[in-house]
Amino acid sequence: MRRIEMDTLTVQSNQTLELPKGSEILCVAMQNGNPCIWYLVPDTHARREVREIEVFTTGDPMYEGSRKYIGTIVVNSVLKPVENPSFVMHVFEVTE
Repeated sequence: MRRIEMDTLTVQSNQTLELPKGSEILCVAMQNGNPCIWYLVPDTHARREVREIEVFTTGDPMYEGSRKYIGTIVVNSVLKPVENPSFVMHVFEVTE
């Protein structure tokens, strides 16, 4: 049976997620003050596979590589110091 699941992202440049094999990443957004990622799971009993996620803020350099754009999130001051009340996370999945 297919279903949509969600995980919380961290505010760091590189991270990995263990998703059920064959999951399709749908989008990213803020939920309850946390950056989150939603994905469609084709088989809830599938083995898990590691998926690599990269996050860049506006103006960050991006080295060469194969990536698929997932989405952009505006993060509020809950996660960053007062002198930078909001910043933008551009989220990609590494595809190579």
